[in-house]
Amino acid sequence: MGLTITIVLLVSVLYIPVVALIALITALCARKKDKASFQHTFKEVFWDFFSEMLNPFNWF
Repeated sequence: MGLTITIVLLVSVLYIPVVALIALITALCARKKDKASFQHTFKEVFWDFFSEMLNPFNWF
């Protein structure tokens, strides 16, 4: 039980910065193209990727 919790926490701690980096790069590219605001694009991409982690069908 303790090992499972440790693995879940470790994956979460590693996954969140990766998602933030992907969202940052996407927002910077969108800002260069003047498509949308930086903050809106960052939030949209971050929450899309983060919600994928919460989807249990993606765990297997």
